[in-house]
Amino acid sequence: MKRISYIIACAFFIAACDTREDGLNKYADEVIEKIADLKDRRLSDSLYAYFNHEEVQYRKEAVLAFGSIQDSSAVEKLADVLLNDADTTVRRAAAFAIGQTRSLRSPQVLLNAYGKENDVTILNEILEAYGKTTRQWQRPPNKENTAEG
Repeated sequence: MKRISYIIACAFFIAACDTREDGLNKYADEVIEKIADLKDRRLSDSLYAYFNHEEVQYRKEAVLAFGSIQDSSAVEKLADVLLNDADTTVRRAAAFAIGQTRSLRSPQVLLNAYGKENDVTILNEILEAYGKTTRQWQRPPNKENTAEG
């Protein structure tokens, strides 16, 4: 019994000494840490540089940063990402960020994007964001493939 306890204790000790270089969370990545720092300092202009980065995760993190910053002058640039980025997770993040940002342009930008988007998860995010940005609902363009809930 003592031997089994010793083996289990050694196994836990070895597991605790994991030296993976990928880190335990996304902030082990220096670029993501830099994006978080720019977000904390509300440096919108510096974050825009990541909107065109080849790495999807960096684009997504930079776009999501604007959900916290809530810079109304960023709505047009976020709209460009929402309409044109090739990755669905980045477009969905853009819809979320626009929904978090109070701007007179936000509702119209979201309605325009709704009319052009085909991905159901992004359409749902756009509708949720639209609900956060307007008090006067306009009926969005008809979509055959929207999902409930």
